Amino acid sequence: MRRQPFEVDGVTVKLLRDTESVPNVPVPETDCMAHVALHDYPVEQRTAEDIEDNCRRFGFLREIDPACFTAPDLSTVRVVLELGHPREIPRELRIAYMFDDSSSVVPVQIVKVWNCAHSYDARGRYVRLFHA
Repeated sequence: MRRQPFEVDGVTVKLLRDTESVPNVPVPETDCMAHVALHDYPVEQRTAEDIEDNCRRFGFLREIDPACFTAPDLSTVRVVLELGHPREIPRELRIAYMFDDSSSVVPVQIVKVWNCAHSYDARGRYVRLFHA
C-alpha cells in the first residue's frame, strides 16, 4: 500500500481499502439472502460454473446444495444467493444454448429470504446453509 499508485502494462493501478470508494463506480448493495429452488434444471448445465453463470443475472451465488449433484432425481437445484432485494429474483430462468439456438425455461421458487447479517458469524465468515 505504501508504493501506490504503481504502473502495470502502461496502466496506473491504485489498491483501495474496504473503507475507500471509487468515484463513478456503482457498488451493488446486498441486503438479503435467498434460498432458491431451480426446478427442472437441465442436466447439461449442472456444473458449479454453469449454475453460477446462470444465477449471476440476479444475485451472487453463495452456495449450491451438494445433494443436487448426487441425488438420483436431478430435476431441482437448490442454491443460496446474496442479493439486494427478493424482487430481483425472476419467476423463471431462461438458459439459451448456443449450439442449436434452443433454450430451457427453469421455474424459480423462492424458498426462504433472510437478512444478510444472519448468514455471517461474529468474525464475518459466511455460515453455510447446506452441509456436505
